[in-house]
Amino acid sequence: MNKPLTGLKIAALAANGFQEEHLIATQKILRDSGALLKIISTDSGLISGIAAGGWGHSHTVDEQLNVALGVDYAAVIVMGGEASHAKFKKTAHTKRFIGSFQAAQKPVVVLGNAIELLDFTSQMNDSVLAIDEMTEDAKAAIIEFLTNNSDMDVAA
Repeated sequence: MNKPLTGLKIAALAANGFQEEHLIATQKILRDSGALLKIISTDSGLISGIAAGGWGHSHTVDEQLNVALGVDYAAVIVMGGEASHAKFKKTAHTKRFIGSFQAAQKPVVVLGNAIELLDFTSQMNDSVLAIDEMTEDAKAAIIEFLTNNSDMDVAA
């Protein structure tokens, strides 16, 4: 099996109320590609996603946003979810973290309505991939985008 992202550490930006389907699909495709996904959040401990109209499973936060540095990650993937985005809009650390990827021309992937969060941070350039739905084609596009645009020096 081809693992084009072997050894890369990728940040997943999510807070309580994120779209759980986004995180689960992202975890699977990155694991299958050899990358390590770390959850970055405004919350600490556990966060819960939204699935099928209600609360989903709990997921462990790997690092809090207020201490996370973009330089430690090859890319960032921002999960969809209105409640999650509302939390991120309350802190300047969101602009700092996403901005660090943009300044370094590192890949930023936004899922679903997460594009709204980039509007908030005023961080749009050519290193952004927006995905509306997690179809098989979209999953392949994420891997191709990360493979072609990630700095392989940022290892897990």
